[in-house]
Amino acid sequence: MKTMLSRISRFRHTAKYGLPSLLPIASAPHPHFFENSLFSSVGIYKHDEAVFTANKFFFISGSWSQFCYSTNTSIHSQNPFVSDYLIKTLGFSRHEANSVAAKLNSVKCPKNPDLVINFFKEMGLKRRKIKKLVSITPRLLYSNVNRTLKPKFECLQEVGVSGSDLVNLFLADGKVLYKAVGSHVRPNLDYLRKLISSEETLVKLIKKSPKILAVDGPKRFEPKILLLQKFGFSNAKIEKLLLQRPGILFQNPEWLEEILHRVEKDLQISPKSGMFVYGVLAAISLRKSAVEKKMRVFRSCGWCDLDMMTVFRKQPLCLVMSEARIRRALDFFTRRLGIKSEFLVSHPALIMLSLDKRVIPRIEVLKVLNEKKLNQKISFAQAMYISESRFRSEFVLPYKDEVPNLYESYMTRVRR
Repeated sequence: MKTMLSRISRFRHTAKYGLPSLLPIASAPHPHFFENSLFSSVGIYKHDEAVFTANKFFFISGSWSQFCYSTNTSIHSQNPFVSDYLIKTLGFSRHEANSVAAKLNSVKCPKNPDLVINFFKEMGLKRRKIKKLVSITPRLLYSNVNRTLKPKFECLQEVGVSGSDLVNLFLADGKVLYKAVGSHVRPNLDYLRKLISSEETLVKLIKKSPKILAVDGPKRFEPKILLLQKFGFSNAKIEKLLLQRPGILFQNPEWLEEILHRVEKDLQISPKSGMFVYGVLAAISLRKSAVEKKMRVFRSCGWCDLDMMTVFRKQPLCLVMSEARIRRALDFFTRRLGIKSEFLVSHPALIMLSLDKRVIPRIEVLKVLNEKKLNQKISFAQAMYISESRFRSEFVLPYKDEVPNLYESYMTRVRR
């Protein structure tokens, strides 16, 4: 017994000075082991934790290196090593820590996650962001900072992704953190640089779809890019399409080819038309059955198929509007304003404008100015199309004093 007390004393002494304090004591004890006066007298249970392995148990105190010293090198989903580390280092609750540790299954004990945490702190990340990052991708704790994390951060910083954008990128798709710079991240960036006009636009694309950096880019992207080029897409049009729908890069080439043919044949939009890219965007968003429903709405409002298809060719994004919104727009222009369908066929963009925040407020302003004979000469379509700042500077602000409440009434409607 004196020998055991001496060993316990040495254990507590070395822990005080930061030396390895995890000392094997004996075989697994009786369930009431800690109730014995021997251990309660030296205060082990109050300040340190006992961890049991298959054959031995250990007292734990202090840093992560002391947590991980064990004859059993496997870590299980509910492993107290990881849970305790997350609680003490990042402020996890016990429940949160156990949930995160459970994601790791039977992964070996990380060598020194302190280096990972300190690296993120040096990058300017607050504890809240680090906690969120580790929650989503707990494998981060096993990363080699110099070999895995640092090269990726530096590579992405080269193209302008930095600070919180970097964190948000990894939060959106943690797989990027585990892909090698040489085999994935840099080759993908180099490939996309050939298509994208500027580094700024490239950053927008990466932020919109971080997965772009996590796949075998050239091999996955090339068939889709070649197909788009076959249909006459310039790099500028490819860029526009990818910024809106980067997911097409991960689809099968057959799927994309079917979309392109649908736009050309069903919507009757020529690949040479500037509207073809918008037709593709519309077709990606809709099934054939959904397109047919939109067409039925036009027919119910008295439109013939020829006029309807002309509108789709000129403004294919009309198709992504809801059926209720299409019906309300057609009803407002043709029945309330008395505008003929032929005019809307010539100016299909009118159908897509917001009635409540654009069309109706501007009509009210023009109506008041006309009644007071203050109206400037401008066509109806142009008055609806011009920018908000221009409309306000030409038709609202000049008459702010002359027409009481004009400005206030207009701004209330626009901001509603």
